[in-house]
Amino acid sequence: MKKLTRTSWINAGFNILDNEGYTRCSVERVARKLDVTRGSFYHHFNDREDFIRSMLSCWVVEYTDKILNELEQETSINKVLTEYINFTLRKKTAREISIRAWALHDPIVAEYQTIVDEKRLNFVINKLGSLPIPAQHAQTIGKLVHLSLIGGTISGERLNNLNFNKLILNGVKLKKFLF
Repeated sequence: MKKLTRTSWINAGFNILDNEGYTRCSVERVARKLDVTRGSFYHHFNDREDFIRSMLSCWVVEYTDKILNELEQETSINKVLTEYINFTLRKKTAREISIRAWALHDPIVAEYQTIVDEKRLNFVINKLGSLPIPAQHAQTIGKLVHLSLIGGTISGERLNNLNFNKLILNGVKLKKFLF
């Protein structure tokens, strides 16, 4: 008999999400993937919502909190933006896309997507706010960086990480030449 943990179930859920999409991420499908009955699931989770919230809580930590904590003390805005963009590019693009698509159809997922977007956006805006530029420019540039990362993920532009990074960083630097 297999000894499964909550983490085993969560990892299997992410495996399905990454490779098959959110529509296939059901309790039954995860149980089949793990080759166990659904009874094992209820040993670790109260219900599907508990499972989804647990998965998404892990996603928030792994895909947002860790990088923001690492970069919190960094003072070079160029390094912050470069590392922030590089970190997001090292993560599984399929997971980001699947969660965004899922959030359009599930209010629980949308709640977590909003949390991640707010954390990421606020971080970039706050870091830009430490520069000697007007607050409104920090807001605008921060939003452009944030939305560019989302758009780059969904459009596939991020498949060429080096070029995409240069595009974002050069776009941020353009402001000083235009105004």
